[in-house]
Amino acid sequence: MPKKAIAHIESVDLPKSLVDPKFDAVRKLLLESSRTLDKYWRKTNVAKFFDGMSEERRSEMAPFCMEWYKFLRKAFPNKYKDTPPLFFPADAEVGHAYHAIKVTVVACCSYPEIQKVLKEDGAFFIDEAVEKVLWSRRPAWSSDFLLFIAQLPGTSDTTSRFYWRLYRQFVKEKIIAPVKNDFWLRTMFSCKMTATQLKNDPGLLESDIWEFFEFTSFPRNWSLTSIDNGNEWKNAIVSLISEKRLDKSRIVDGCFRSIFRPLSDNESKWYVQLLERIPFDKDEMQREEQRFFDLLNHPNPTPRGLGIKILEKRFNGGFLNDKTVLDYIPAVLREPVKAKAKTGITLLEKIAMRNEPLHSKIMQTALEGLKHEAQEIQESTLNFLIKYDGFVCPEVMNSVNNIASSLPASLRMKIPGEDRPKETVSISVSKTTPSTPIAKYESITPIQSFEELLDLATRLVEGFNEIDDLERFLDGLGRLGCDKPEDFDSKSAAILARVQKKIETFKTTHPENGSNLELLSGFRPFKGEDIMVDIRFAVASWICGEMPQIEMMSEPIDLKWKHRSPEEHICTKIMRHGRRTWYDRESTRPSNPALLILSKRIETVAKNICSGKTVSLLSSPTHHGGWVDPEIFVKRLVEAQTKRDEHEDDDKVLALIRLMPEGREKALKTFEKEISSKSEWNDAVRYALGAEKVKIGKTPHLWIAAARCRTPFGAIPEMEKAFPGYGPDAGMSAKYRFEIKKIKYYDETIFAIPEPELKDTKIDPTLFPLMALHLSSMQDWQERDGIFPWFLSIWPQNLNPVIAASISSHSQNIDKNYDYGFRYVIQAMSSPGVSLRPIGIAALFLGLGMKSPLVHTAATDTAIAAINDGRLTPELAAGPIRDLLALEILTLSRWLKPLKTIVEQSDRHATFVQQLLESIIESLPPKDVGSFLELLYELGVSLNVKIKLESCRRFLETLSGSGKSGKLAKKLLELK
Repeated sequence: MPKKAIAHIESVDLPKSLVDPKFDAVRKLLLESSRTLDKYWRKTNVAKFFDGMSEERRSEMAPFCMEWYKFLRKAFPNKYKDTPPLFFPADAEVGHAYHAIKVTVVACCSYPEIQKVLKEDGAFFIDEAVEKVLWSRRPAWSSDFLLFIAQLPGTSDTTSRFYWRLYRQFVKEKIIAPVKNDFWLRTMFSCKMTATQLKNDPGLLESDIWEFFEFTSFPRNWSLTSIDNGNEWKNAIVSLISEKRLDKSRIVDGCFRSIFRPLSDNESKWYVQLLERIPFDKDEMQREEQRFFDLLNHPNPTPRGLGIKILEKRFNGGFLNDKTVLDYIPAVLREPVKAKAKTGITLLEKIAMRNEPLHSKIMQTALEGLKHEAQEIQESTLNFLIKYDGFVCPEVMNSVNNIASSLPASLRMKIPGEDRPKETVSISVSKTTPSTPIAKYESITPIQSFEELLDLATRLVEGFNEIDDLERFLDGLGRLGCDKPEDFDSKSAAILARVQKKIETFKTTHPENGSNLELLSGFRPFKGEDIMVDIRFAVASWICGEMPQIEMMSEPIDLKWKHRSPEEHICTKIMRHGRRTWYDRESTRPSNPALLILSKRIETVAKNICSGKTVSLLSSPTHHGGWVDPEIFVKRLVEAQTKRDEHEDDDKVLALIRLMPEGREKALKTFEKEISSKSEWNDAVRYALGAEKVKIGKTPHLWIAAARCRTPFGAIPEMEKAFPGYGPDAGMSAKYRFEIKKIKYYDETIFAIPEPELKDTKIDPTLFPLMALHLSSMQDWQERDGIFPWFLSIWPQNLNPVIAASISSHSQNIDKNYDYGFRYVIQAMSSPGVSLRPIGIAALFLGLGMKSPLVHTAATDTAIAAINDGRLTPELAAGPIRDLLALEILTLSRWLKPLKTIVEQSDRHATFVQQLLESIIESLPPKDVGSFLELLYELGVSLNVKIKLESCRRFLETLSGSGKSGKLAKKLLELK
């Protein structure tokens, strides 16, 4: 069936400059080439049109071609959605018209004009046509052009390789001169050429190929190793060396030179692998021997591995004497990779068995193994010293005694003559939940002057790293925003101009003064979509004195839109403004309710200032972390009563759940003394501050917030009875269960799902400060623009909801070496005022097992602090940890180093780890049990304690055999 004709835009006509009869042929070509025929045939057909055409004729056509391109850009800016007018063929598409004009521009126009067009529109789908044009036109700028087009943003590796091959053909035909450029070299390497292909282009063997050994750096995510993963280049080079087409010594020199440049291990690995493949005869290896041994002290593991391999091979082959090898063995024993470090012990064994005169030097050399991080290497070294009578040397005995304190207790016991008394440690660990220590609050200094306010605004429109800065700005703007000095316009002109430049794409206008502002496409101000957009509009509204009025089409186009979560997004409208497009999402709930709280606060302050009101937010924090001092809160209420100011309900709710526990009694007395009027809000404030015998009113959000101010954790039956169905942390207690889910585009993720579930929960936007943290476990809790600490500051008394949401958002990063904000959650738990509940303990140990150094370091520090102040005990930790282990998603070997760091802090910390391991050892996967049994045994010996937990003893009895776990289990059961 013929393709259905596309609807046309009838109102668009060709400008007069494009209907000149002199250009009928090229105009007809462009129109015909916009049809939906085979795109490759069309484009090459456009190129053929110019075959044999003189440069003079091309130059005549160039202005017409540029005008046609400008016409397309102006009339049809969206090549994927716009439709062509009636004078185009019936089956034309704007996208095809763009492809045709780009080929025509390359065929006719000057190099600067071609660059302009391809920079604006890209070079997609025109590669074959470009080849034909260049072979026909052969311009002087061909070399520069091919390099330019191959590097255009969006050009794929495959297309770049196409342009390099074309460039190489031009060089071989002597149409252009060769160019030395790192991008061309990388593109050439990406072609993965064979020995035969290289022999067919001798110029590459004479020049380009040697540049591979001159790289001093590589772009991100690109290296010779990653590209040559099939060994095509290494095989080709080795083959050409064997055929004597490449100089072996020059290749070897290039490899060593590159290996010793400051490159990463992955970047230097290719040169190491190439060296391993190159065959060396006896004389060549003798000549290169020292350079291989120099690799033993290389900072990267792969070169060190090659050095160890060559040392062992040369020693076993009889090419090295024992004394020479002993000089290199300390470097082998320092190798972090245990399997490679063991090579050093093996070499020492062979020398010790046959060379008695070197006994003293051998034993002193072995001491380096006792300094290794791995206990396995330490133990092997100690066994070697005992086996070969190393301790008869006084120097060895003194050296071992000096480092003995750093060795595990089980190894210290093996040292001959070791008679240090064992330390008996007796620490009582409470089996009840300790009382929460008093929090330490850090006050926030309010803004005092207009100049300070303007200075902070100037910094905020560029971005912010501290949520306190934004809170200080909102508080200062609410109090001082209407007190504008006489020279306000001149002082604020620079920041207004900066805001106008920062906010792009969608235009809005302040009606009175006509100041134009622009809004990011897809982001509306004050809708919880982008806080930086909100800040910039708030600043602009303050300066201009008007909230922005957004112009939209009177009849928006409806578009059905498929979303991952249909219940959240039901429809998307496309609204056009001039040539711009704005996407306005209609939804049953905001995409991120937690951001919407902050967004609405910014809007409230901006509206008040534009209305000439100076109203302080009740919820403006007085202390870091979102805390509000109860006495200052009451002062704000008294001031509001005097001025008859009204506050938004969500501001009231947020203020109540941010109140510090300390100082409420005194604040209540002041409140009852200063405020005598009767209202439901005043009753709710009294109830929140601790008043007794207060009758619960009818407004759910006021009373639930007041109740949660008094009782942040657990169930509140009277609230659930009065206001049922509002979900966890309203009247009911929030609990959490873990599930593993695999979502498209994401790795396996742990979801901390709040219970009772929220399927039929009543959605009250005024309760978002309480509910937002539960509403969606797939909210974007990743850190950007300093916004993550905002989530932690919403309800500082109860961090459980934000901890749960962060687990769901960040657990996909367990095995990735970066962090998008999870450390903020963990650091927040280090405060002594934070009560560690099961979900927090789970997050803490999840952090200990994450690959990111920022996260597991923060988790280690927090665990140390919480054990020290008694908030974290083995009894509290065991249950949440077992829940985590049941998910089978953690790389448990990452726990070992942090746990050892915790042990080193004090006997109290060591006892915590020992008792915790007793409680959870049977829940560990079999492959990890051995490593943790080793740590448990060392703690038992060091603390002089036996296994007390009966369930642990029964589990150890099931571990039998001669393997590592069986041996350690037997030792643990024998502890007394």
